[in-house]
Amino acid sequence: SAAYASRVKGDRAENIEKALEICQQSLLVRTKLGMPIEWAKTMLSMANIYSIRIKGERLDNIDNAIDAYQLSLEVFRPEQLPRECRRAAKSLGSLYSEKECWSEAAKAYQLALEAAEVIDQASLFLKTQESELEVTSDLFRQAAYAFAKAGNLQSALTTLEEGRAQGLSEVLERENVKLSTLEQIA
Repeated sequence: SAAYASRVKGDRAENIEKALEICQQSLLVRTKLGMPIEWAKTMLSMANIYSIRIKGERLDNIDNAIDAYQLSLEVFRPEQLPRECRRAAKSLGSLYSEKECWSEAAKAYQLALEAAEVIDQASLFLKTQESELEVTSDLFRQAAYAFAKAGNLQSALTTLEEGRAQGLSEVLERENVKLSTLEQIA
């Protein structure tokens, strides 16, 4: 389905519709009860497709994408599938922000941050940590903005500070690794 959604050849709107149809057909086999992870991945794909869908009303497509992201998050949890959880929750937060549903956006971004923390703690290598930091760098700002728009200024400030602290910690850790490598060489 992702191949059709990003397909260059042919009519873009038709390719997106075909991708959506493929997802819907796969849900006949990939059930939540029988194949929960595959089902959630399909729901995530459907959500991504609805979020870029050309046909239909934009608000209806956003609502369908939101529903599909929420369903995928019933399986994708920070503790079990953190990367998928972060991806779905961040996208959900973005759609809620587009709709100016700030409390819901803040909750979604908070879930994405929880998943990002699990990923960070599980990252053993510096390169992995750096790539993860790159993926989540704007997440703190997005979450803080949603908290502020929702009227929760304390959470907005705390989230911004956590983002700054994490960024500083990562930089200091990288510099420490470089220093220890130089000391071993010398």
